[in-house]
Formats: sequence, structure tokens, C-alpha cells
Amino acid sequence: MSSMFNAKLVKLLFGRLLFIVMILFISQGCFHQRKSRTVRKAENRVEQADIKREKVYEKERKDGLKHQYEIQTKEVRERMKQSRKNAEKFNRQMRKHEPFFKRLIRKIFKK
Repeated sequence: MSSMFNAKLVKLLFGRLLFIVMILFISQGCFHQRKSRTVRKAENRVEQADIKREKVYEKERKDGLKHQYEIQTKEVRERMKQSRKNAEKFNRQMRKHEPFFKRLIRKIFKK
């Protein structure tokens, strides 16, 4: 009886030991996936540079549009202003419509 009990105990201990070793290997793999501090800092610097570049681009684009508007004659400016108002009015009306695919499906099933 005692030898049978010892065999079960050894199997149980071996199973638990194997389970613990597997968990340790998995946790080591997860730990090594973390990026080092220098890599994270470098990525952060690149990201900040991209954000700064986008801000500069937007500022230059807006300045260019403003300059284009300012060099026009008074009559042209009025026409531009009216066209912009018409476009905004039209776009507001379009936003009230259902999405394109819903309208398309309704047309298909209507036939």
C-alpha cells in the first residue's frame, strides 16, 4: 500500500513540477517581449516629430489658402464665399440621407 501511495505522490509532485516549469517558461517569453527603455524613448521621439511635422504642414496649408483668398479681387472673393455657403448647405442636406449601401439595397429590393 505504501509503495502505491508513494507512486501516486511522485506522479502528483512530478505533474505539479512540470506545470510550474511550463508557467515559468511562458512568463519568461512574455517578459522578453517588452521593449527596452531606449527603444520606447526612440519611438516616442519619432512619434513626437511626426506630430510636429503634421502641425507645421497644417499651418502652412492654412496660410497658403489664406494667401490665395487674399490675392483675389473683391468680386471673386464674393463668388468664393457664395460657393462655400452653397457647398456647406448641400453637404448638410446630404448628411441627413441614409448611408449609400442602405439606399442601394432598398433600390435593389424595390425592383
